[in-house]
Amino acid sequence: MAMSWMMMLMMMLTTQGSVNDALDVLDSKAYWQPAKVEMTVDSIAAQLDAKVEGETAQAASVRKLMAIRALGELKDKAALAKLKPLLDDKSPFVADYAKRAIAEIEGKPCVRAEATKEQLSSDLALLPSGCGVVAQMRVMPGAPVSWDKFAELMKGMAPANDGEAPDADEMRREIAKGIGGFLAQVGNFRLEALTLGVAGEIGPRKVFAVVVARGLCDIDAVRGVVKESARQGVNTIDGTDVYRQNRGAAVLCPSSDRLIFILGEPDETMDVVVKQIAAVLKGGKGGLETDADMKDLVNSVDRTKRLWVAVKMTDSYRQVEILAPFDTLTLVVGDKEGVTSFTLVARAQDKDKVAAAVKMFEDGRQEGLQAMKKEGAPETMKPFLARVSDFLESIKVVQDGAQATVTASFKGDASSTMLLPMLMFSRASRVEAPRAVAVEPKPDAEPKR
Repeated sequence: MAMSWMMMLMMMLTTQGSVNDALDVLDSKAYWQPAKVEMTVDSIAAQLDAKVEGETAQAASVRKLMAIRALGELKDKAALAKLKPLLDDKSPFVADYAKRAIAEIEGKPCVRAEATKEQLSSDLALLPSGCGVVAQMRVMPGAPVSWDKFAELMKGMAPANDGEAPDADEMRREIAKGIGGFLAQVGNFRLEALTLGVAGEIGPRKVFAVVVARGLCDIDAVRGVVKESARQGVNTIDGTDVYRQNRGAAVLCPSSDRLIFILGEPDETMDVVVKQIAAVLKGGKGGLETDADMKDLVNSVDRTKRLWVAVKMTDSYRQVEILAPFDTLTLVVGDKEGVTSFTLVARAQDKDKVAAAVKMFEDGRQEGLQAMKKEGAPETMKPFLARVSDFLESIKVVQDGAQATVTASFKGDASSTMLLPMLMFSRASRVEAPRAVAVEPKPDAEPKR
């Protein structure tokens, strides 16, 4: 069984929107089936405190969380007696999952807390000097993926799969095994926000990219996995452990709520970036604080929005023809009443060059519209293409002297539109779903009383 993971991801996001817990992509039935656990309150509740010989602490934690989630999905009030005591549990994720499960049974809304303004600002402070692009995205809390809905989509994929529709049940089982095997090592993890900084100058010994991932994880387990994969070893710079994945990639694991990924030229550039980050982690100021122009540009953006981007144009970026006239770009993406809105502002000094760039952009938009409307797409992709076509139709460009403002809107969650460039420029590669051995509980496991 094989299919394009990009296509699968695009279709899931198009129909179901954002998820930020790793466990939310697992299907409950596929998870419990190998262990022969029935989807009943008694059978699932027995898994809350069951002891499984040889099971890792992380696998036990995942099993407990999946049991809590399944009790909520059953919507049986008999499960409330099992769930309510868990609201006081101090283990990572447990009280949060119990709260959501209880709300699901009682038919009430449950809003998960998001990253705070102060937390997001502290992530920005970690970025080094010399950034030409600074961006931040909140990963919105969502509901677990519905594989039943995905199975309906897959029924229409026969024309794109040599006349035979992929087996949705087999796929959900394979993904449950693969992701379940990985999570048995690291436990569940949550992603709440991503902060990005990219070098302004692209050249030898200059290029770098830093990604700060905010959320929640079992940091000791993650450090163990990251250390095992560090092919270039682990070294310490100014008190910060640096896990060298290869000569141009490193990971920092400072705390359970923050991981930092660095790509860059090996040795000098990498070490300079790490030293600046280490200074902030020890309570000092980072490199972004010393870049007055970028700091001012970042502060000019509405950082309460779901996604924002600030670009300080450099000679390296101006090699892209459409960007050449501009000095700065800012983008904000917001959500209101089921509609995602986009506002891009590009500022320059020469209004004639801006006009030429606007024409180039409009020509590209028209080409994109024509591509969306071509016949021959698989039936399952047509709803997605129609939504993207509507998005392209909504784009409006207004030039005011040496400034161009682009606005657009998208009905529903716009995650799929953010992946559009990858869809257009990536090959339809086929990747086999990973496999892992499922851990089976003892059949005589009983809940603690």
